[in-house]
Amino acid sequence: MDFRIVEKREKQKHDDRLIVGDATDLEVLKRAGIMETSAVVITTHDDAFNIYLTLYCRRLRADVQIISRATLERNTHTLHRAGADFVISEASMGENGIFNLLRRSDVLLIAEGLDLFKVRVPSSLAGKTLVEGAVRQRTGCSVIVF
Repeated sequence: MDFRIVEKREKQKHDDRLIVGDATDLEVLKRAGIMETSAVVITTHDDAFNIYLTLYCRRLRADVQIISRATLERNTHTLHRAGADFVISEASMGENGIFNLLRRSDVLLIAEGLDLFKVRVPSSLAGKTLVEGAVRQRTGCSVIVF
C-alpha cells in the first residue's frame, strides 16, 4: 500500500515516503498527496490538534475518508462532528478489549464503532429476505450470517 507520513521533525532514516513539515501547511499536505489520496489518518497525541486537522482535511477534501485518533473518549464525538468518518479511541478500545478477554460481554469489539453480537431471527423477519426485512434501515445494523 502506497502511503506518506507527514512528520514535523526529520527522522534519522531517509525515506521518500516521509514528508517533513507542518501538517497545517497546505503545501506540505499537497506534497503528501492530500489532493489525490482516498484516505487520511490523523494520529497525533494531541486531541485538539487532531480535531483541527480533521476539520482542515475535511474542508480540503469533502470526499476523502478520514480516520482520526482520540486519546480521550470525550473527544470522540467532537472528532466525528469535525468530519472524521472513523475515530480510534484508545479508551473505548481498551475497555472493550478487557471485556472481550474477560468474556463478560455478549458484544465482541471488532474495531471502534464495529461490534459483533448474536441474535436469533425474530418471528417478524422469519421467511423474509434481508431487503424485505429492512434490518439496516430500521436498526442501523448490518447482518452477517455464519
